[in-house]
Amino acid sequence: MNTTFESGSGSSEAGFFQNYPSGANLVMNATVAHTGSYSERLNGATNSQVGVAKTFSVMPGDVVSISAYAKYSAPSATASNLSGFATALLNAFGLSAPGMGETGTARAAINSYGVAEAGGGRNGSTNTTDPLAFVTILIFVLPAVASAEVG
Repeated sequence: MNTTFESGSGSSEAGFFQNYPSGANLVMNATVAHTGSYSERLNGATNSQVGVAKTFSVMPGDVVSISAYAKYSAPSATASNLSGFATALLNAFGLSAPGMGETGTARAAINSYGVAEAGGGRNGSTNTTDPLAFVTILIFVLPAVASAEVG
């Protein structure tokens, strides 16, 4: 399952991915696109911090291969305010904010991750030369459900 961001594919691709971009976040620049002419622009501004999202249900033994292609451009302005990054992540997955003290849920985990990333430090690193672009993979393991047969 791939997304190309091409204008003729948008409606069908948007059905397979959450947080599918539109408008200003789609850029026609074949030198940036992996294939075709369009790519998604994420520049750290409001509504441009989180790209497409995809949720998979996997079982033990399943194999998943995820890849992304990116081009990093040197910043042309000061860093963006990431105070809303956790909210942007929650919205990308169609989740509401967790309740006060809520733990152990997907929305609580995503919110905690978003708050930590927005705090800066590039995941704790002091490296200031590498781009701030990454693919985030979140894995939630659901507890096994016991079942019994009555015969």
